[in-house]
Amino acid sequence: MKSVKQYLILLFALILCLAVLAACDEAPATDTTASEEGTTAAPETDTLTEIPTDPPKEEPTDAPTEAPTEPDTDPAPAELIINAENSGRILVAYYNRNEGPASDSVFKSAEGFRDRIKSKTDLMVRITRVRQTSDNDAVSFLIGDTPYEETAQVKASLPENSYAVQVIGRKIIIIGSDDVLTVKALKDFCDKVLDNPERTMAGKLTILPEDSFTVTLDKPYTVGDMVADGLTPTADYTEILHTPKQGQYSISQGAASDGTFVYIALRNSDDSGAVIAKHRLDDGSFVAVSEPMNLGHANDMTFNTEKNLLVVAHGQTQGKIITLVNPDTLEFIEDVNIEKGAGAITYNPATDSYAISQGGKSLHMLDKDLGYVTSHERTKLEGYTAQGMGSDENYIYFPMSGSGQNILDTFDWDGNRICQVILPTPHESESLFYVNGRHFVSFNYDGGTVYEIFFRCYMTAE
Repeated sequence: MKSVKQYLILLFALILCLAVLAACDEAPATDTTASEEGTTAAPETDTLTEIPTDPPKEEPTDAPTEAPTEPDTDPAPAELIINAENSGRILVAYYNRNEGPASDSVFKSAEGFRDRIKSKTDLMVRITRVRQTSDNDAVSFLIGDTPYEETAQVKASLPENSYAVQVIGRKIIIIGSDDVLTVKALKDFCDKVLDNPERTMAGKLTILPEDSFTVTLDKPYTVGDMVADGLTPTADYTEILHTPKQGQYSISQGAASDGTFVYIALRNSDDSGAVIAKHRLDDGSFVAVSEPMNLGHANDMTFNTEKNLLVVAHGQTQGKIITLVNPDTLEFIEDVNIEKGAGAITYNPATDSYAISQGGKSLHMLDKDLGYVTSHERTKLEGYTAQGMGSDENYIYFPMSGSGQNILDTFDWDGNRICQVILPTPHESESLFYVNGRHFVSFNYDGGTVYEIFFRCYMTAE
């Protein structure tokens, strides 16, 4: 049992501790410094030792503590430098031509982009087609619909008929709402950055956050716009329907559409007769074929939406005949003699008028009743055979067959030649028509074959 003396000593020690604590509460406030845990440092006073406490804390300092970093963020640096040590990469959306009409124009433009970087900075930036993401920390150009989440983020923000360049972290995303506008975005980026001497120098390319931009066009981007921007127009195509030979009527010639049906003229070998086959546009299914009639060479055909008529150009210099056909019954209505020869014909619904041509060396404008109005000069292109023609709101197109490829010789409605659009096929093109915002070309190939045409463009090194 403990002695009374021991209890008295403990009681005295307890009273002394309480007195010290009371004195601390009454002491004036002193300057303190916040610790990392948010506590206040004790004042510098004499205190008792040997009193059990929690483990000692680090001494507070006047140095500010580092703010915690938000998780999963990758803020864009003030600038991205591509140099000899960090040559960068161009990652391009992967395309499989067997899966549809997707074009190589984006990849070809990326090659032009690479070559422009080389010419401006002497840096060699390599191109890779990507199926899946990799190397997330690399300084990279993501061109087109790549599988990176940054591409998906920018693409999701784009309305129709728009394009963007966005600098996100260490990636420069370049994409449009379609392939053509992706190339347009790439061209605009080159104009803004690669042509700026403050950004390009020997062995160095500088990318800044303010290089980001988004553009929405107020009208569709046309072939003429491509040419004006220094881009090279081209075209891809995919088959949509085929009409077989109809006995002796085996040579496909003019074609037209009313938006629901496609009409294709098939003639015999001596131009003594022809028939018109009718198919559905949406699925290519066969509907009917006409009785034989005299359509001459049946060189071209167009559809008059105002009068609901098929209008067939015979393609003969003598007689200069146009035949009108009922599209519902496929029956002959009448022949019309016109002032100028017509091996090609197209109707413009916007003006209720026609344009015609003969032999690849003329362009004539006719009124709604096929009366002659005016002519424009058209220089014949050597190496290509004139065929039919077609048009949209902006341009007149002449599909022309060459030995290894076709072209679409393109004019505006004032008769000015705009460009030649390459159509990479050896088949013999015959006629072009435009309906529901889509372009189609028919070919004399195993009877008649119709392809939808997708206008593309690409950017070269200069």
